[in-house]
Amino acid sequence: MWVSWLSSGLLILGALLGSLGAHLQFNPLLAVAGTALLAGMVISGLTECRLGR
Repeated sequence: MWVSWLSSGLLILGALLGSLGAHLQFNPLLAVAGTALLAGMVISGLTECRLGR
């Protein structure tokens, strides 16, 4: 259960950081946001595969 919370948290964090990074036009922050979004998608995919949905 906590893995799904981690996944959704990373996706939300990535979206918020991406929005802030785009507003500030700060590339390192955009890179961190992209990494958080990618990690959230990977964890979400692994969760779906593991649970067999």
